Amino acid sequence: SALLVLFEAIYGGILWGDLVRDLEPLGPMYPAVLLIFIAFVMMMMLNIVTGVFLRVATEATDRQKVHIVQEEMAKNSEYINRIRDAFAQIDIDGSGGIGVDEFELALEDPKVASLLTRLKIDTSDCQGLVELFDKDCTGEIDVEEFLEACMRLKGEGKSFEIMKLQLQTETALHHLSEVRRRLEILVPEKEQHPDRWSVRKSKRDDDSSLIENMASMDSKLEAPDFSESGERVVPKRSRDSEGRSPLQVSRVRTDRRKGTLVPDNHAMTSTHSATSQGMKHRGGVIKKTEMRAMLLRELQDLVPVVKDRCMSEGWSDMLSGQQLQPQEVNLYHLTHHYICPRTAPETGITVRLQRCIEGVELRPGMVVAQVDPSSSRVMAVAEGTLLEANVAAGELLVEVTRGTFVSNKIGLNQHIMCNGVEIGMPVEILAPGSLSYKECVSGKPLKPSWYCSHWWGEPVLTFVACCEEHARVRQMSACQASYWVCGYANRQYDLGGDIDTDPDDSSFRKAMLLAEGVLLILDEMATPFQRIWCDFELYKALSDKDQKLDIVALSVQSGLAMPIVLSDGLLPGEPLSKKTKRESNFPLSLLVKGMVVRLEEGDCTVPIDKERILVCIGRDANGDQDAALQAANKSLHAQLAVAAWPQALQRNIVMDLDAESP
Repeated sequence: SALLVLFEAIYGGILWGDLVRDLEPLGPMYPAVLLIFIAFVMMMMLNIVTGVFLRVATEATDRQKVHIVQEEMAKNSEYINRIRDAFAQIDIDGSGGIGVDEFELALEDPKVASLLTRLKIDTSDCQGLVELFDKDCTGEIDVEEFLEACMRLKGEGKSFEIMKLQLQTETALHHLSEVRRRLEILVPEKEQHPDRWSVRKSKRDDDSSLIENMASMDSKLEAPDFSESGERVVPKRSRDSEGRSPLQVSRVRTDRRKGTLVPDNHAMTSTHSATSQGMKHRGGVIKKTEMRAMLLRELQDLVPVVKDRCMSEGWSDMLSGQQLQPQEVNLYHLTHHYICPRTAPETGITVRLQRCIEGVELRPGMVVAQVDPSSSRVMAVAEGTLLEANVAAGELLVEVTRGTFVSNKIGLNQHIMCNGVEIGMPVEILAPGSLSYKECVSGKPLKPSWYCSHWWGEPVLTFVACCEEHARVRQMSACQASYWVCGYANRQYDLGGDIDTDPDDSSFRKAMLLAEGVLLILDEMATPFQRIWCDFELYKALSDKDQKLDIVALSVQSGLAMPIVLSDGLLPGEPLSKKTKRESNFPLSLLVKGMVVRLEEGDCTVPIDKERILVCIGRDANGDQDAALQAANKSLHAQLAVAAWPQALQRNIVMDLDAESP
């Protein structure tokens, strides 16, 4: 009877309360044991029942998955068979390939058209369909291409495929815009000056007809110009007192007996070649120097220029005369061999001599060079080709091929040589129409996002790599990042117009005020710390609380030189730990040199510049130059110390501030 009572209690045959009341006279232990027994049995039973149900459900789910997979495989197999049947019906000649004509012929059969419709293939454009399916571009679709294409067309487009297509489209548009930009350099020239192109194609014309074509071309040739807004305008050609164009003037030789200029038909061909090479300005005039920032893409375009021209043209170092390798070319070399000839006026520069030495016959085509007898440099300061000589006036019209011709007005003692013979000393250089390198590649004014402070001796390829890494860290694309670089923004033949006597009014300072911050690019010797202009730029960046100061340098890791960026503050969404890790490989030796540098000790090529800069710094502090410099030095030292701290802790050299061997 006790077991029956327990059974009834478990399965509801008797109320638990009645049993408890019946057991209470026996003491509190018996009701408690009964309740524990019931709770234990109920929990165990529920677990068993739940487990059974779960097992059954799991087995059913597994069987359903297998069934679904098998069903899907069967459908795919059936679909593939239908595709192969469709291909076999379209391939009428049984060649294993389907062309456009064969496709159109097969569609005339209603059965084939119905089969393709069931396969959800749109047959309204057979030509486009064949081009879409033909991956190997053979003009025919084989069975594998047909099968793969039909499988990809089955169902709706996936998000991944849509994103992939969008990315490929954006990449293609970027390359297309680049090609278009390069084509625009040539197309307008051909449309505006068809005579110039017809002359180049008329190889069978004799010399007389060639001269006639070139003479007629002079009246039509117009130099392109650009407004500040970037709109293209065409100014009128200037003429000399006799009504001749610059091209006509260049085709003359000097008659020393009369002191006049007479036509020289023998030099016609070489002069035309030189003039064709001089047609190198493809950008336009940008009036404000501070608006001549370079896009990162434009800086990247310099890389193939350096690699190709350095080797093909045999660029050499101006001081030693040793031939350069592309990775050795710095901004001094690039300016001498490439920028100066490219930015000089297309019609040539005028070199006025103090006096023209008599007894030297000057003819177009002769090599003109400016040399410095007091210098140890092997190469000439500048070289060019003589286009015209006016002995009576002591003037030479020269097409620049290397370097920058300068006058002796700035305290120099240099000479002009013609075919190795001294003919006089330059007192004035006239270069109307000269441009900066930025204006040669683009006529559109561009506000700088960053101002570059660097040493001209830094290799150009390294400089571009540092800018690329900085743009990557700052999350700027090659078409967004813009850098103001003095060597590319200033006109080499009009530096006086870009560099004011007051550094605060110079193009350098104006560009800094427009930029988000200053990018300091350090070479392995931290040379910018020793240059007064770089020190002035650092001082201004540190004095302006709203301006950032980023520093980038090469760090050798596992035998590879990689640019490392020290960013001013945290980047958007970047935690401090990530910033510390990103900057951990920055060369510690450069940081230590910066922590002991004194800005006022910077060197300068032109001594007067240093005096003006120090006066400008003192003016910022109400005349207290020392206080201003001390504050700037402390600010620079503190910023570099913060960057050096994690490395110093890791290397256990916190107290090591020895600049000679950090």
